[in-house]
Amino acid sequence: MPVSCALRWLGSNGIVSGNLTGFLPTAPTAVFELDGMGPHILMVMAQAECSPVLAVRSGDGLWHFGQTANSRQEVTLCDAPNGVLQIWVGAATPEGFEGTVILESFDR
Repeated sequence: MPVSCALRWLGSNGIVSGNLTGFLPTAPTAVFELDGMGPHILMVMAQAECSPVLAVRSGDGLWHFGQTANSRQEVTLCDAPNGVLQIWVGAATPEGFEGTVILESFDR
């Protein structure tokens, strides 16, 4: 059962670094163990026919919220830290939907 959320993440300097409004599952949708990603750019994408909501927690504990681009939600991590990458995919409304999580890496 998805839970409603309205989050605003403030960085240590008080600047808003991401916003998320929608419904997310209580547990991550996908979990990956990353190692050696320092020299790469990692893109995490959520694609669905509805309006997906994307939240990513990187191995250093920082939260990243998806931005709409290319008809999907995207998070780009430069120098993604080693450790557990947790991904939550939800929707703008409480109804469920089928979607796809895509990870893509690029050399710097």
